[in-house]
Amino acid sequence: MKKDYTTKDITASSTSSIEEALSKAVRQTESGEVVHEPAQQLSNRVKVLLARKKNLQRKKRQHIPKKLR
Repeated sequence: MKKDYTTKDITASSTSSIEEALSKAVRQTESGEVVHEPAQQLSNRVKVLLARKKNLQRKKRQHIPKKLR
């Protein structure tokens, strides 16, 4: 059973197409044509909210039910 595989700009529908897409990707990497998207800067508010979320998740994972203590 063959599926269609799709990436950002490479579409392949069979093994040979996948190999062609892979060779195309290798050529792009060697020639330096691959464009990497820069990471977006997070605002201080978002950083604080993400830190709070992570700390709450850690706190929740540390909780042991009374029956198991």
